[in-house]
Amino acid sequence: MTAFRVFSAALLGATALASTPAWAQDSGGETPAETEASGGIVDIVVTAQRRSESLMKVPVAVSALNTEDLTRQGITSSFDLSGSVPSLQVTSAFGEAQPNFTMRGIGVGNEYGANQVSPVGVYTDDNYLSARTMHGLQLYDLERVEALRGPQGTLYGRNTTGGAINFISNKPNLEPGARGYVEAGYGRFNEVRGQGAIEGTLIDDVLGFRAAVNYVEADGYVKNIFPGQPDANSKDSIAGRLIIRARPSEKLDMMLKFTGSKGKPTQAAAFHRNDGTGTSTYFRSNDNLSFFETNQPDLGFNDVKNAGVQFNINYELTDSLSLQTLTAYDWSKQALSQEGSGTPVVGFLQTNYGDVYKQFNQEVKLAYSGDSTNVQAGVYYGWDSINNVDKYRLVSTLYFYQHYRQERNSYAAFAQLDQDIGDHFGFTLGVRYTKDSNHHYDAYSFLTAFADPTTSPAFGTYDFDPTDPDAAAITFTHGSISPTGVITPEASKRRKSSRVTGKVGIDYTFDSGSMLYANYSRGYRAGSFASQFYGGNPIDFVPPEQVDAYEIGAKTRLFDGMATFTTAAFLTKYKNQQLNEVIGTTGFIRSAPGSTIKGVEAELNIRPVSSLTANLSVTWLDATYDKLTLSGVNLDGNNLPNAPTWTINAGADWTIGSIGSGEVVFSPNLVYTSKQFFSPFNNEAGNQFLNSPGHVLADATLGWEGEQLSVRLWATNIFNKKYFMYGLNLRDAFGYDYLLHAPPRMYGVTARYKF
Repeated sequence: MTAFRVFSAALLGATALASTPAWAQDSGGETPAETEASGGIVDIVVTAQRRSESLMKVPVAVSALNTEDLTRQGITSSFDLSGSVPSLQVTSAFGEAQPNFTMRGIGVGNEYGANQVSPVGVYTDDNYLSARTMHGLQLYDLERVEALRGPQGTLYGRNTTGGAINFISNKPNLEPGARGYVEAGYGRFNEVRGQGAIEGTLIDDVLGFRAAVNYVEADGYVKNIFPGQPDANSKDSIAGRLIIRARPSEKLDMMLKFTGSKGKPTQAAAFHRNDGTGTSTYFRSNDNLSFFETNQPDLGFNDVKNAGVQFNINYELTDSLSLQTLTAYDWSKQALSQEGSGTPVVGFLQTNYGDVYKQFNQEVKLAYSGDSTNVQAGVYYGWDSINNVDKYRLVSTLYFYQHYRQERNSYAAFAQLDQDIGDHFGFTLGVRYTKDSNHHYDAYSFLTAFADPTTSPAFGTYDFDPTDPDAAAITFTHGSISPTGVITPEASKRRKSSRVTGKVGIDYTFDSGSMLYANYSRGYRAGSFASQFYGGNPIDFVPPEQVDAYEIGAKTRLFDGMATFTTAAFLTKYKNQQLNEVIGTTGFIRSAPGSTIKGVEAELNIRPVSSLTANLSVTWLDATYDKLTLSGVNLDGNNLPNAPTWTINAGADWTIGSIGSGEVVFSPNLVYTSKQFFSPFNNEAGNQFLNSPGHVLADATLGWEGEQLSVRLWATNIFNKKYFMYGLNLRDAFGYDYLLHAPPRMYGVTARYKF
């Protein structure tokens, strides 16, 4: 009842704020350029609803970070977005190779299976990316990043029960001449960073290109004392993008984009947390390890490669009606190897995850834009596949091999109407019908046992021969093998599902320009097969997720345009959340019957003088399970993973003064995150160490910005806060908690030259 009162009060507060003329001063209808000239907050145009709109006029909860925001806040990886987007948490089980996004308590949580897609949809230039290995190398040469909170069940592709993040590239503007930049940087742990872009127009207003590249290399920030082994958590990646834009007539605009990236950083260090109650006999104190040290043989690498091509067409049939298409094919390959115990024992828990992903997206849409009516309607088809090979070495003598293939098809038809009624009222009505199919096949697994740990083969070179004559025993845990060596996999499995989702919303704009809106939306996430079955457990399938979300929000300009304030209060009913339960050596996929998520978000941006812009965002979140039992433990009322109760962000951009032809800009940022759990068990059943306690992170940049040359000093986690970003219960099988370090203090210098 107390939570209900808090939620109700937040709704009333949002309504009162938007409708109070004393706060929402009339800014005189200034354009974005006029607002900036008068010292106010610059407006940002977003495409959150797949069409261009002012951030302050779109009736949804969305945050946008433009090029300047990304630069001044020092955002160079997906993990850095956590401190800049309300209700967003970014973690990973495999370093930076595979980020996991959680928004308003909805995310992958503790599920680490390769075939499990993120419920927070990740897009690049509106192209949906199904594989999480494609999500980590997007942050370079961007126009902006948009983060939509809440289910996106109408206009966006698949699996967006939690929200959507869209990385929007800089594109050729077709203006005469050539332009671009080069950037170089050096930082702690010998970090070397290089980035550049060049844009040229081959035919003025008709044909142009933009090419960009990003390179990062750094030593690991967790020192590995094992002889001959590299340090853990290094950086090693290169990514490139080529965009060709053609506008042969005023009505036809086309974009062809090629992307490629690869990385092979060292694996994340496993922090072996042993409380003495399990079977592990290793303690970190045995080696006198500090927090950022490990003792791991065969540390392993995150070897990831990505490539893709995308083709967009926008053809204006009339002045108000256009035909838009998106066609894209993407490919990804990963080989993630690790000695995952964090002990000096070779073969205690060695893993190798190998996957090849392919995907295809096709969307065709008609868009009508009138004075008071906007309509978008279209069809979508998505296909993706995974070819999975997982290998394990456990307690030195047991070698598991697992293989499967999976193909998914998704068909959808959608339409959304945004209608203004007079000068004040508006409403939104959207609907999407989705039909999904999932085919799981060619699945088999076997165990090869050796009698003597000292003569067991090296994990990295062993070929996992299912008829190995040197093995003490070979057991097929799924599928079978004939006396002649022919493998018969499990019978293929197929599942289908469909759902009608959509959105209903109303909004009211006051004479002052302030907006109040209320939305109901439904999101859907297709069901999934188990990703681990090598131990002989069934290849389970969990049903689709469904999210029903209610939201009320307000957006207003304050003090003659010197400030903007946005707030949203939301209530979400979450059914059949897909999560992971570790039993023994295996992760089982489960379905949580129901959860309730409620919260309040508030963002204030203020520019009291032209030399200072400050921002403050506060999020209160209450995300709990209504009903859940795992391993015989009742978890009703427990918090969802990666869902801190409080998140507070405060930052500023302060132009201190001028030196020569440039300005000195200081940009500090503070982020407070309260305690968050890594497991649905929270503190129960011995999981009291699987969490990240509340902490404050401080980042800052100090730069000199000239017309062409800029130089910036930067630092992150300035106070060197020691905390974990991920945790997994491996006590039952191995006697320890598996924890991963968040990055320590980082600092460096970056210079950019524009031409």
